[in-house]
Amino acid sequence: SLYGIWRSTDGGTNWTDCSSTTYNYGINFSLANPDIAWAGAYNGVLKSTNGGQTWTLITSGLGGSYFYNVVGSATDATRVNTGSTYGAYRSTNTGTSWTQSNDGLYLGRDMAIAVAPSQPSMLLKQMQSCGVWRSTNYGTSWTQVTMPLSCGDFCSIVFNPTNPQIIMALEGGG
Repeated sequence: SLYGIWRSTDGGTNWTDCSSTTYNYGINFSLANPDIAWAGAYNGVLKSTNGGQTWTLITSGLGGSYFYNVVGSATDATRVNTGSTYGAYRSTNTGTSWTQSNDGLYLGRDMAIAVAPSQPSMLLKQMQSCGVWRSTNYGTSWTQVTMPLSCGDFCSIVFNPTNPQIIMALEGGG
């Protein structure tokens, strides 16, 4: 949405605007700790530690813009990954600090990122017009993999919950 993050506690019947940060993108709860939620924003990462009731914009250690996706490990709430126009970033302390992790990666706008739930050291990401990349070490380094599209980009990537070899991707504008 352009303005705010909206939260419902009654299955979507009623909604409350709980953040006035503009230009928000992908949002999700931590699978390892349901009190933690993440949202990508134009100029950083939004983090909630109380189930989405309040949000803090994190910019320290992050560079670039358009943080479309923020994903955490399904088994370790301290591990989280994101990306921007400056490439990939990872945190091992729930977003308190971030390390740029572009080893082996072509830089471009980070369009999609996913962590394998059953193998959290494996990540895939799509860099706009640069291809698909895989990490097998929690996002420390990256290797380019086959891009099935001759043009276009993925706007979403998901792993099968129990088999990290089964992956689906959504092509399109978002």
